Amino acid sequence: MPKLTRKSVRSEIVKAGVSEDKANELLESIMSMYGASTADMVSKEDLEELKQEAVNEAMKNTPKDYKESQDYKDLLGRVQEYEKKDIIRTLTDKGVKSDKYAEMLLERLDKEKDIDEQLTAFKEEYADMFNVEQQEEPKPQFGAQPKGTMPSGKEAQTFGDFWSFMPKEK
Repeated sequence: MPKLTRKSVRSEIVKAGVSEDKANELLESIMSMYGASTADMVSKEDLEELKQEAVNEAMKNTPKDYKESQDYKDLLGRVQEYEKKDIIRTLTDKGVKSDKYAEMLLERLDKEKDIDEQLTAFKEEYADMFNVEQQEEPKPQFGAQPKGTMPSGKEAQTFGDFWSFMPKEK
């Protein structure tokens, strides 16, 4: 497809059989409409320049490392808060009386060591912070001890024997 230039438009008008004077009028009319329609368009060079300016402006406010961003810091704080609540829940499940006691013990916990070993040491040192585990005494049982199985009668070997379809042999 040829470019839209005065020369190419004039040749197309002349090919259509329009006189030279009329062709010049049509050409001026077409070119003025084309100019008006493209006045708001941005050239490729200007567009690339605008893109580069927008990228530079956006990059100006970004931190060098993602760990410096505020979003990362907020998420990291939320993760640490969740982990703390999870450990407190674990401690209360393992016998600590309340969440406050669990928080105090959490400060004394060494995250590198095994938590169960540390808890046994804490149970000796801070016995008042833990629920007392009471040994259940065996409950008295009244009546005879159940032994064996339920009594069973003479077992029928076949369906017919069970429903008495077959006469019994004497």
